[in-house]
Amino acid sequence: MPVLDTLVAVIPMLGLLIVVHELGHFLVAKACGVRVLKFSIGFGSPIGFGPLRARWERNGTEYVIGWIPLGGFVRMLGEPMPGDDPAAEIAPVDARPDEYLDAKSVWQKLAVVFAGPAMNLLLPIVCLLGILWVGFPRPAAIVGTVEASSPAAAAGIRVGDRIVAVDGEPVAWWDEVILPLRDRRAPGVTSLEVERDGVRETVPVELATQKTRDRFGAVVDTGWIGISNRRQAALVGVPDADSEAARSGLRSGISSSRSARRKSRTGRDCRRPSAPRSPRRRRADCRGSSGRSSARRRAKRAAQAMRATQAARPARPARRAATRARRAPGPPRPRRRRMRRPPALRARRSRRRPRRPSRPRPRRSRSPCPSTRTSRRWG
Repeated sequence: MPVLDTLVAVIPMLGLLIVVHELGHFLVAKACGVRVLKFSIGFGSPIGFGPLRARWERNGTEYVIGWIPLGGFVRMLGEPMPGDDPAAEIAPVDARPDEYLDAKSVWQKLAVVFAGPAMNLLLPIVCLLGILWVGFPRPAAIVGTVEASSPAAAAGIRVGDRIVAVDGEPVAWWDEVILPLRDRRAPGVTSLEVERDGVRETVPVELATQKTRDRFGAVVDTGWIGISNRRQAALVGVPDADSEAARSGLRSGISSSRSARRKSRTGRDCRRPSAPRSPRRRRADCRGSSGRSSARRRAKRAAQAMRATQAARPARPARRAATRARRAPGPPRPRRRRMRRPPALRARRSRRRPRRPSRPRPRRSRSPCPSTRTSRRWG
């Protein structure tokens, strides 16, 4: 499962990064004289049962290894923790005032704070130097595959030959063999000294060229003799289709490694006779999972039903003619008579509420002088 593989790879790496981060805080705090109350690798209760637990105390510091491997933490004296009350913190009896984190200078506090990120930066550098010191695994100069109709096959090089020299230059690894051959851009003759069954012999090989792309994507000519260090998988041949091997899922042309990885459940049937099974069950066992074969059968039936539905539908011209006939205008429809209201509703509508008389408005004079304007109300 790719998700499980990712989790297995990510969780230890994440735990290592956090542990190294907290280790940086711990070491610098100790160097600056800060009292470290607790240093934990992982979270949760300590590993173990009963009195045998991964917890011990040394020089006033409690060391714990927890069950959950997702990091760790460091608790220093005088460091405020989230959710804790600073006034309720109980200091050790033998704690001195200069052991508090608040009592240190600004530069010492900065050194304690930035020690964790600095350790995270140093970790990949140390890992890279270690890898370069140990080195990468290099394949030996042993021929694993010889292509048919290639210059190496014509020269008589066989699978399993160890190449010990190329044009007189001793070689021990495969890249020392193949890189000088690829760098030659013109055809020619190269001599390979091979070791076969403890006997060394020099074999002249006609060097050919082929078109390849370099790291920048440009097409260049490279040397080629048709050998590789990868071994070709053995192919399985099943001549009889009614044999137990054929019924168990083996087919001609399948590599032996692939057939070994298949989830076949018919190994028990190959060892001892069993009751006759239906062809459907035999095919399901050969596939390794009846659920997968049933899903394929459902998909096949759905495709067959869709093809049958498309075949039953009329042709496109016939469908267009039917659509035009359906949309063609027909004879005019008779007009729908409007229903009259019942007498009770008509009488109710005729009895309307009388209109209220409007209130008379005051009449104003039209004199141009505002002082002479008078309003006259109706009595």
